[in-house]
Amino acid sequence: MSKPPFTLVIAAVVIALEGLCVLGLGGYVAVLTVVGEPHDLASSIAESAIGVIVGAALIWVAWGAYGAQRWSRSPGVLTQVFALPVAITLIQSGRQVAGAALLAAALTAIVTLLAPPSTRVLYDGAFPDGGPEDAGKAAKDSGTGDPGDGPAKRRSGP
Repeated sequence: MSKPPFTLVIAAVVIALEGLCVLGLGGYVAVLTVVGEPHDLASSIAESAIGVIVGAALIWVAWGAYGAQRWSRSPGVLTQVFALPVAITLIQSGRQVAGAALLAAALTAIVTLLAPPSTRVLYDGAFPDGGPEDAGKAAKDSGTGDPGDGPAKRRSGP
């Protein structure tokens, strides 16, 4: 396996840390649900299940980003877009440290997922070390033209 660019490694680490935090919080709520006396049992169970599922999903997305899987970019960016208003709300509600940490993590993940080296690997298959893993998988031929014609020949016309 070729090494992913540094930007994807950073994105994967940030998303994995976010996933571990959410997974841990979901597990914490689950433990409190079992050993404590929640005000609403159904809500506590749902909250812990959602935390565990979302945390596991974020770890899966981080693994996909580290492996330069094209599918991992959309859920990675979308998660960060949702994290931005949460971070701002945390800052405004007096939890500046948690909000600033989440804001920094979300912005770092967005920037590194959308960075040119990440885009080249995810959509062109161009690894920095020249690895051929995804070469040729980025775009399929539309089937218009002769098999030996390149893209420039196919697009020339009226």
